[in-house]
Amino acid sequence: MIQVNECLFQRVTGPDLSRLLMAGCHSFGRRAHAVAGRDKASSNTPSVCSASPQPDERNVDPRAFERFTQFLLGGHIDEAIDSALKDGLYADALVLARRVCANDPRKLDRVETAFLTHRSEQNPVMTLLSVASDTPAPILVSGSLYL
Repeated sequence: MIQVNECLFQRVTGPDLSRLLMAGCHSFGRRAHAVAGRDKASSNTPSVCSASPQPDERNVDPRAFERFTQFLLGGHIDEAIDSALKDGLYADALVLARRVCANDPRKLDRVETAFLTHRSEQNPVMTLLSVASDTPAPILVSGSLYL
């Protein structure tokens, strides 16, 4: 601890921040689970909980997110992105790459390509990308468009 002009300062290090982030993450998860359980018990209608995971996150192995988090907390950005891509955490990989690797277009392209390879040809994003790049959109030329 450091005392300056009758003020008390404490030096905060990276591991301190990691512990705080992880403590907040675990307590947030327990609160969200408790709130969701209480809502389900008190009502027969589905409730919308702002803390509940998004549909895509429910299908991801919790160990995958834990691995991703550990890489991040250790400062291993490339490994975190690779782990996220391997485990289907595409949104996490995209956001991380965009924010941290903004000056590396190859890495951004690699993450985007990995994400897009898991989208069907009928996905609206794929159609929009095809039209924007002046290439025939598969859904429009395959005759699978239902009117």
